[in-house]
Amino acid sequence: MLFKEIFALDQVKSELIKSVENNRIAHSQLFIGQKGSPKLSLAIAYARFINCLNPINQDSCESCTSCLKYTSLSHPDLHIIFPVIKTSKCTRSSSYLKSFREFYLKNPYCSLEDWFVEMGEKKPHIYTHEFTSTKECLDSSRETLYNKLALKNFESKFRVVIVWGPENMMKLATNKLLKVLEEPPKGTIVILVSEEEKKLLPTVLSRLQLTKIPSYNDLELSDFYQNTYGDDKNNLSLKASGDISFLIRMQSSNDEGFLLAEFSKWMRLCFKQDFVEITKWANGFSKKSLLIQKKLLLFAIKVIRNSIIYNFSNHSILKISNDEKVFISKFSAFINEENSILIVNEFEKSIGYLNRNISAKILLFELSIQVTKLLKVKAKFVQN
Repeated sequence: MLFKEIFALDQVKSELIKSVENNRIAHSQLFIGQKGSPKLSLAIAYARFINCLNPINQDSCESCTSCLKYTSLSHPDLHIIFPVIKTSKCTRSSSYLKSFREFYLKNPYCSLEDWFVEMGEKKPHIYTHEFTSTKECLDSSRETLYNKLALKNFESKFRVVIVWGPENMMKLATNKLLKVLEEPPKGTIVILVSEEEKKLLPTVLSRLQLTKIPSYNDLELSDFYQNTYGDDKNNLSLKASGDISFLIRMQSSNDEGFLLAEFSKWMRLCFKQDFVEITKWANGFSKKSLLIQKKLLLFAIKVIRNSIIYNFSNHSILKISNDEKVFISKFSAFINEENSILIVNEFEKSIGYLNRNISAKILLFELSIQVTKLLKVKAKFVQN
């Protein structure tokens, strides 16, 4: 991306541009920000600007040979390392590079969570053999970062290494990266792009120049939505809570609508105590992916909390779609101070059980029984 293509955040972009224009480019840097802030896009736009042959108007030119290659993430002096799922002993980022390029170019505001969903249900990691040769990977040692950095830069003044999600590095991999940060080869810039600074070792943090990437506020997301998609009739920009990636994902998918319909159906069965249909529902939903099952339970927790807000606070502070508002206006009658925490606890425990590979069919049926009981709990005090 170009700087001008990244929505808002003018102050951060200005600081990055000035560092290049004043020739004050740190060789080891950290871009840190919460989930949904455009950290990765800013790192790539920064790398592109550093190596642009004809920068104009404080941005890359778009037309030089370097910019054209950065547009498709195919520049030979750009190396991107990111968490992956092992499919062999020597699986590296390069094994997924084609998929990653397609993924990023489809949505440059992507988050690590989006990439993890793309990878599947197992949690990806950055492994030691990304950085240096290991016994089982000697035959592919040319693919390690160590060997790539041993070569001269192909065509750019600066070779840029972007490590996306360094908090997902295995311990040995962190030690190998530390050596690169301590003495990077001449003409090499290493940029770590992270959402969880606290998970990085102090010895790594001490060697990095920090750039904080702020999250978008509600007004900025609202402007982005209107500029990109038009009127925000379902208040998606408010529901995103500063996460632009989540906003784009909600706009381009029907996840929220599906989860609301599924949760509504489930709660009707629980309220009616129709255990035959609950059994059928649990059997069917247990065949969905683990990710979808967890999403439904997380959505359920959100609905319970929004129901409490609806009952005891100003309805205008609810950041939900119109369809969800209609549902909560009816469902909230069965949620009160006596059962809300108990129901949320049941959902949270169930998420933990799913993470431990408990049978989803049995779990969902048992959870339904508990919810059926708790929905019948009455409030001690009735509001006037």
